[in-house]
Amino acid sequence: MGKFIVFEGSDGSGKTTRVEKIVKRLNLHGYKSEFTKEPQNTIPGSKVIKGKDTFNYSLEDRELHQEALIRGKEENQFLFCDRYALSGAVYHSYNSEVCYERYKSQRDLFLQPDLTIFVNTPLEECKSRILDRKVTVAYDLENIEAFRNMYLHTLWKSVENKVDEKIFIIKGENLEEDLQNIFSYLINTFLK
Repeated sequence: MGKFIVFEGSDGSGKTTRVEKIVKRLNLHGYKSEFTKEPQNTIPGSKVIKGKDTFNYSLEDRELHQEALIRGKEENQFLFCDRYALSGAVYHSYNSEVCYERYKSQRDLFLQPDLTIFVNTPLEECKSRILDRKVTVAYDLENIEAFRNMYLHTLWKSVENKVDEKIFIIKGENLEEDLQNIFSYLINTFLK
């Protein structure tokens, strides 16, 4: 059975780029890997709108995604997901304590990652990347610091309370350095 690895991080942090490139690199080295993301292109997934209390749509979307995740984990050495439970909690909460409680409440409901990689890109770089996109969501720019703080608060509290101890944080400043660190970590942690 393969390993389920989740990439989390603020909008503009570069997590999608890193997921796509690490999957390609692993496949080139003979490690069967696959990429998926949340929200999915499902009816509940299409209703997941950042900034509104659509947490239940996020949960419905994740529930529909579970079968594909379990199958992907069985068929691959690595299954990667761009956003998962932590992002669902962050983008559908209004403060850090609510975020942590929502994240914790999902622990027994869904497939748990073997590793969560948090892309901790500096906020100014995230904002710059968001502005460079053809479609800019003003809400992301206005709240990016609050979202990042909720991510970090929930990650640290999860480790502290032994809710989730499998967290790897990367700087998000140098793509090639990050890819090499992730690749080495995955090989050394899961394949040796």
